[in-house]
Amino acid sequence: MWVRTMMASNVSNRMTELRTVLHHSDVPEQHRENMAFAMMLGKQGMGRPWPSSPIEAARWQIRQVLQLLDDAEVLVISPAAHAAVMAAAATLEPADVGTLDKNRDIPMPTGLLVLPEPVVVQNRGGSLSDIRAFGWQFVTQYQVLPDAQYSGVQLACFMDRDGPVQPEFWRLAVAQARATGSPLPPLVPDGIYGLRADGALAAESSERHTEISEEHRRFNTVLNQVAQPSAQLLEERQWDGGRITDSPVRRRHHCRDRRLGVRRAAAHRCRRSHRGGGQRRMADHRQRAPVEASTPSCCW
Repeated sequence: MWVRTMMASNVSNRMTELRTVLHHSDVPEQHRENMAFAMMLGKQGMGRPWPSSPIEAARWQIRQVLQLLDDAEVLVISPAAHAAVMAAAATLEPADVGTLDKNRDIPMPTGLLVLPEPVVVQNRGGSLSDIRAFGWQFVTQYQVLPDAQYSGVQLACFMDRDGPVQPEFWRLAVAQARATGSPLPPLVPDGIYGLRADGALAAESSERHTEISEEHRRFNTVLNQVAQPSAQLLEERQWDGGRITDSPVRRRHHCRDRRLGVRRAAAHRCRRSHRGGGQRRMADHRQRAPVEASTPSCCW
């Protein structure tokens, strides 16, 4: 019940933001709802018909997380490699994600990378959360205007239930869940994303990459305004173990660089079966947007 309620609230909030942005866009009115679902759930690997309620969407997301945790090969990364990958991720541009090719760049179809320590992230709106693990699995993405299907990767981020971000209401939620006999798991899902992974922009010019990156930044500026940020987000380009200013592209690239770092730094690999999951939007201080849409289709 806890997991389902929290994930449903998350879906509802993100859909509200997307609908608001599309209402002020040039997308024809009759297509806006379909576009919002595609930008959020279609990217994650859900096809039509779209869910009839946030609860239905949350049930689907829970099944996705459980499937990931059942099938994933578990990996760990050393602290030194972790720091190097974090620094590399901070240098990437939004359009770089469009060069991702799942067959070339991803070492396995389903994996869970556990970090040596949580990374504190400043979210859209200025609140904080922490990330302790990333999981991924291959999916087919479903998009509209025009209708299309792409090879993609579904990416799930996991927070540390007992991590460094512990506002009072979160501690109370954890205690209440435990008291009801449904404790939250040590790794709590903190959003599901979708990455296009067919190398769509690999052959494009650097000028085109620059244009797409600028389009992405403009779109996310609008989303930030819709979310009514409570604190100015600072731009950071290096990582020294401290807080990271959140960006949908930076998080995507950060995950992508971690994946490559696992392969190139020869991180230790192990197998195990791991079940658990949960996501919540109990309050903004521990919440990040599960999907931040990007105008360029390559980033869907």
